[in-house]
Amino acid sequence: LKADFGMVLDDCPPYPWREEEVLSSTKRTLKWAEAALSCPQGETELLGIVQGGGNKELRRRCSRRLVEMGYNGVGIGGLSIGEPKEVTFQMVKATTDSLPEGVLRYLMGVGEPLDILKAVAMGVDLFDSTYPARGGRHGTYLTPTGKVNLSSKDFRGVEEPIYEGCSCPVCKRYSRDFLYHLKRGREMLLYRLGTLHNLHFMGRFMEAVRSAIQEGEFASLVEGRVGWGTVRELMERFSR
Repeated sequence: LKADFGMVLDDCPPYPWREEEVLSSTKRTLKWAEAALSCPQGETELLGIVQGGGNKELRRRCSRRLVEMGYNGVGIGGLSIGEPKEVTFQMVKATTDSLPEGVLRYLMGVGEPLDILKAVAMGVDLFDSTYPARGGRHGTYLTPTGKVNLSSKDFRGVEEPIYEGCSCPVCKRYSRDFLYHLKRGREMLLYRLGTLHNLHFMGRFMEAVRSAIQEGEFASLVEGRVGWGTVRELMERFSR
């Protein structure tokens, strides 16, 4: 397949976490990670996966062990499965802080813009999520000022696009009124258009994040205030 990255198998314990189950899954995940290194990888960079439930020390130990095995990148797994977001980011920080500089940090299954900003501030490099497509399927469109839900009757008869100035094909061609009509009629086209717009938005958003980091402005921009106002300022200043 010539994938850039490959993930080892892991054992993800369900939430709410039980101590014995979390310990067992972490040991099993590390065992599989060690076994995976004996398999030919070709040009694919293999990433280990950190487990440990809501136990900070267990996640630290798992992270350090993967680095000792020789992994140059790790996926932070077993999160965003029902636990409070405060706990999610406590575990993310415990993991990223335990990794040496230069080790790729990949937060699995997290895709909301505000969550991405928080995670990047903690040192995360890479994300994957169905969030843009899932939101699009339900009529939720992402903009620099927040989420737009097409269920609102306020969009009836409104000829403006979802977001003025957006360069995606959806905003260039379709009005809020038309998209509202698709939502009301449960038209399949709405799902495609929503996904297209949201993926375009996420591409511009991540481009702005990278530019802000390269220019040394990211930390001061997000410090102490992560909200949609931050997203708007970030994209206005750094999205090209």
